Formats: sequence, structure tokens, C-alpha cells
Amino acid sequence: MLHARSTFAALLLGATLLTPVAQQAAAAPAADVYDGRGTLIGSVLPDAADPSAGFGLSDGSLLWIASPVDGVSVRLLVDESGPWDTRDLEPLRYESADCTGTAVLAAPRDAKDPQPAVVFDTMVFLPAGTVQPHVVRSTGWPLRDGAACSAEQVSPHFCCARLARPETVNASPVVAIDLTSLALSPPLRVVSTRR
Repeated sequence: MLHARSTFAALLLGATLLTPVAQQAAAAPAADVYDGRGTLIGSVLPDAADPSAGFGLSDGSLLWIASPVDGVSVRLLVDESGPWDTRDLEPLRYESADCTGTAVLAAPRDAKDPQPAVVFDTMVFLPAGTVQPHVVRSTGWPLRDGAACSAEQVSPHFCCARLARPETVNASPVVAIDLTSLALSPPLRVVSTRR
């Protein structure tokens, strides 16, 4: 019997087997991800690198998907159990030098690409507003353990790093929502959309 993670990876692999090799090199499989109730939650991103190796996994069970959340297409990292913690992959950015004020998330270079989201613990930080230039002076990320902060710990559960030089970034203000509001019902499964 296959472990659920192996089944998820096998379904993704199966979605690629019918695709000519040249097309596989150019793009990931055309596939959608459904939750345990059969609800479409997103589409596998075609040009996303395999994120599994970055988390020490060798089974290819992690996927980047574009998922609609509150009318905005956001990028989520998922496996069969749901979204993965991405706080180390995408920092929250601030115009202040001490991570105070409104956090922003950097916008993708191509406006057609999904917006980044940060998943941490039971929260999802999403873009909420117009993309515009922001002069960023610090970046921050949530913590589980204060000892893990490699910069300045500004609260028991938040680490902040002042940038050496301010940088202008196209970004959107952030809103935090509870992960349960995404109403995902594991296990997630991959379904090929190729005919």
C-alpha cells in the first residue's frame, strides 16, 4: 500500500507521463488539485521548480499551485495534507526600519502570475490591495521559537532584519486570515487536465 505522500507524488508523475519529453522540459504538467470533498482548490503552476528538495524531501510530494483566495490568485505550497509553512521562503516587507507599520508582499514580475502568500502555523498572509512601489527598509518573518531568530527579535513570535540599503519593491499590503477560512478538506489530490 502506498503512503498518501507517495500517492500524491505518483499522481503528479502520472500526469506527466503522457506529455512528450520536449513539452515536459518546457512546462510542468497541466494538472489541477482537488481537496477531499472534490472541490477544485487550484492549478499546478507550470514553471515552478520542484520545492520538495528544499525541504529535504526526495519524493516530489510538494507542489506550487495557483489558488483563488478572496478573488486573488495566490501561490501556495501544498502536499496531500494541505498548505505548507512558507515563512522562510517569502518575507514580509516593511517601509520602516524596525518591521512596524503595514507589511507588504512583493508582487510577481508578471502581473498574470499568482501573488505570493505566506503560510505560518494557522495563519495565511495574503496580498490585499493595489500593487505599487514601496521603499522597503526591513523584512520580517513569524517565529515558533525565538532562538531561531537570526536578526532582531521584535516580539516573542516575530524576527526583523533591517536592510543594509532601502530597496524599492512593487508590492501589495498584507492581510492575515486564519488557515481554516480556506476550507480545505484533506487529502488533496492531483488530477491531470491533459486530454
